[in-house]
This record gives sequence, C-alpha cells and structure tokens, in this order.
Amino acid sequence: MDQASLAKAVGTSRKWLIEVEKGKSTAQIGLILRTLRALRISLSDSQQATGSAATPQAADAIDIDRIIDSLKHPKK
Repeated sequence: MDQASLAKAVGTSRKWLIEVEKGKSTAQIGLILRTLRALRISLSDSQQATGSAATPQAADAIDIDRIIDSLKHPKK
C-alpha cells in the first residue's frame, strides 16, 4: 500500500504519515491506531504472548513504547 492510499484509508494526509514515519512526537494515538488497523497490524505484548510476565499485575501492564519500538526496529 502506498502512502497516498494509506492516508486516504486512515482519513489523514500523506504529510502526516511522513511525519509519523520520521518519529513525530505528538501523533494522536487514535490516528496511530487507525493507521495500524488499516495496515492490519495488531498490538500485543510479547511478555503476555509468551507467558513470561512475573506477576499478574505485570501481565496487565503493557508498555506501548516498547511495542512501537519493536515494530520500528524488528529483530533479525
């Protein structure tokens, strides 16, 4: 999917997508979630998926920054 098509699907501008790709620090979470949905990307916490959380409280805490960083820098 190209940027123009994605921007149209999300209801935003191509310029906004470019800014987000560059690390825009003030992006609205709603637009980010709509963008991920348009790309068919779901968020999950790898600790929860693997069952390695130390406590029940830790299982409930999701670090959105870590998830987004892992999407930006996938392990090879």
